[in-house]
Amino acid sequence: ALPDTEGSRAVVSFLRQAGMQMYCLVILRAGCDNLEKLAAMDESDIQDVGLPAHHAAMLCGRLRELEGQGAALSDFFAGHSLVALLCQAGLAQFTRLLLASGFDDMETLMQIDDQDLKDIGIPRGFAMKLRRALSDHLGEEPS
Repeated sequence: ALPDTEGSRAVVSFLRQAGMQMYCLVILRAGCDNLEKLAAMDESDIQDVGLPAHHAAMLCGRLRELEGQGAALSDFFAGHSLVALLCQAGLAQFTRLLLASGFDDMETLMQIDDQDLKDIGIPRGFAMKLRRALSDHLGEEPS
């Protein structure tokens, strides 16, 4: 049985809005049971779960469109505090990079340090914005 969670319902909703509802079961069965996981997939990952190349490209295009519209991405990822934090901080463009690097939940992201940010290729100014957003999230002064 497939999970009936807030995350899986969000994936189904996103796929419906993208006109790709026919792939709901395939994507959920592949373990992509929340939007954070879906956003971390690239075109070849999507093809590997069984989507034809042209539909994988379309799906990636929809995900990129959302990443370019921070507010819309935040709405789609409502309840996913990590992605919402990145969108609110103006850092939505780093969502895939952080998720793919294993910073896929708030607990892990809170432990990120300057070396991690440098290693995954986040420029210094954006790293400072992320640190500030994390401090604000905790209600602390940035260090």
